[in-house]
Amino acid sequence: MEVLAGDFLPWEKNLFLITADGDSNLHVFQYDPENLQSITGTRLIHKSSFHSGHFPISLKRLPSTLSPSMAADNTANGDEMDVDALSSQPAEQVLYTSKSGVLLLVTPIDETMFSRLSVIQVYLNNQLEHHCALNPKGYRATADEGASGRGVLDGTLLKRWNELSSLRKAEACAKAGVEEWVVRSDLEFVGGGGLGFL
Repeated sequence: MEVLAGDFLPWEKNLFLITADGDSNLHVFQYDPENLQSITGTRLIHKSSFHSGHFPISLKRLPSTLSPSMAADNTANGDEMDVDALSSQPAEQVLYTSKSGVLLLVTPIDETMFSRLSVIQVYLNNQLEHHCALNPKGYRATADEGASGRGVLDGTLLKRWNELSSLRKAEACAKAGVEEWVVRSDLEFVGGGGLGFL
């Protein structure tokens, strides 16, 4: 693989490596010595690929001042937030810079937030008109996998949430099983609302 840029991304006691290749694809690898496929950690486990559409220059890991969805989950259930648990796992994101000047952001999220946003993404993909009738799922597909990245959400599509009417937003939230403020909170987190630059 022709790796032009890369950086580490620790998340929930796991170590991931984000790389960008010459075909404008992002690849997610995991260091997992307990996995038999890794041959006791000598090989990285390929988790996903995602077509970015922009030729990479660099990848840089940045801290976030916002917490993942654990806060939204706890308050939605009527429980108090565990501030110590949130501060013990600081969120980090990877900033992707490209030759065209476009900035992309890779944000790790937990399973609960991923499930919610997956439902929202599918709803947006089915409800919104696509530019030039191009399917976002097909655009993000990589040549080696033939399908869009497993476990990767398309932030460009999710940002179109505000194009929905209030009735459609309510319908999408009902499908995801959450209130609208939870979706807004998730979108703020994955959109880099709390990025800190060192």
